[in-house]
Amino acid sequence: MRTVFTAILALLIALNSFAQTDEPSRPEKGKSQLVSLDLHAPVGVFARSQFAGAGLNYSWSNHRYGSNVVHPKLIGFTANAGGDYYFGRRIRTAGHPFQYGGYIYGWLMAGIISNPWTFTQFTLMGGPTVGIYKGYSDMGFGVNFFGSYFINRRIAIGPGITYKKHPNADALWTGSIRISYLFGVK
Repeated sequence: MRTVFTAILALLIALNSFAQTDEPSRPEKGKSQLVSLDLHAPVGVFARSQFAGAGLNYSWSNHRYGSNVVHPKLIGFTANAGGDYYFGRRIRTAGHPFQYGGYIYGWLMAGIISNPWTFTQFTLMGGPTVGIYKGYSDMGFGVNFFGSYFINRRIAIGPGITYKKHPNADALWTGSIRISYLFGVK
């Protein structure tokens, strides 16, 4: 019995000494630049005058974008700039057709980004905005919340909510779909 125990112990020590050891894998370092196309559906008061919108934007974050990114810090910094165009709704008022004008909207926002799991990211941003309607501009404040899922190494898709508030006006809400393209993938 003692010989069997000694032989098993010697065998385990020998196997352990010949076993290959892998270096611990580090999380993949993400990319820093993202371009997105947003498709918007106005809701509430905003839906009375505009029926749909589309926009382009550019986002930056320090190596937080990508499909296999699980950052050691749960929350990081991100910045975003872009613009949207909302198409005016056609209605009948007092028996006559009326077409609302297009609404141009621009923003520059900063906020937080989180990559809680691989293939996913969430962003919450806020900042100054400008709305332009029929040649008149108005400064305001906006907030965007988006979630994204990377369907491959370069493309992510996900839902979002946008909020825009200007002085002396109702809040403008939209439900959105964002399609993003990642820069710098080898």
